[in-house]
Amino acid sequence: HEAVVKKAAETVSINSAGDAGKFDVVTRTRQTELGATIADEARKGFDLLVVGIDRVTATKDRFDRRIDDIAAQFEGPLAIVAAKGRHLKQPMPDTLNILVPVSGSGVSKRGAEIAVALAQAGSGSLRVIYVATTRDKGAQRGASRGLSQETAILKDASDLAARYDVDITTTLRVNRAPEAAILREIDTTDVDLVVMGVDRIQADHLSFGGVADAVLRQSKVSVLLVSSGEVRQAPAEKA
Repeated sequence: HEAVVKKAAETVSINSAGDAGKFDVVTRTRQTELGATIADEARKGFDLLVVGIDRVTATKDRFDRRIDDIAAQFEGPLAIVAAKGRHLKQPMPDTLNILVPVSGSGVSKRGAEIAVALAQAGSGSLRVIYVATTRDKGAQRGASRGLSQETAILKDASDLAARYDVDITTTLRVNRAPEAAILREIDTTDVDLVVMGVDRIQADHLSFGGVADAVLRQSKVSVLLVSSGEVRQAPAEKA
């Protein structure tokens, strides 16, 4: 584990021509419960928890119990990594071809920021796709109001990438449910990583909502979910 972390830090330093900063590797035995271990580490004041384990999901709409236990003990920003496709055989690829969905929401903007940072640190490509924020009204929104707002959101993403000298390709999808648009883009392009800014939904288990769940389970490429740590109420069910 220590060798892997050191190698990753060296790669970041080389690609960004900067200092990777200070890093520590701590190995804990299974003498204590996982949740208690994370809680003990969280008291040190970390700003972000990144979780990567071999099994991310369990039953439908549920993360693996270990991820539930970890997330329950950390109140700050959270990132969950699910390796798929070629990353299972090559965890540290030479390039990353990244797809990031944006909708204009604060969480999607944070996802775009992470995607741009990853693209800047390595080589590869960055593709930004606009998706509707509702599951069933994408076509109506685009048809009734025109596309000025959607185009502006994509322009914001382009401007963000330009500030960091990252080239991007933009795609506008307003006539599909958001998860369908994202999965379609995965199937028709060469992306190998999806970065999504997501809301943490208040529930009796860890949840980021139906769109994130569908992409996480159905994507054939790796997925990175990024949450600010704030918990919001689940949307009310329609009558």
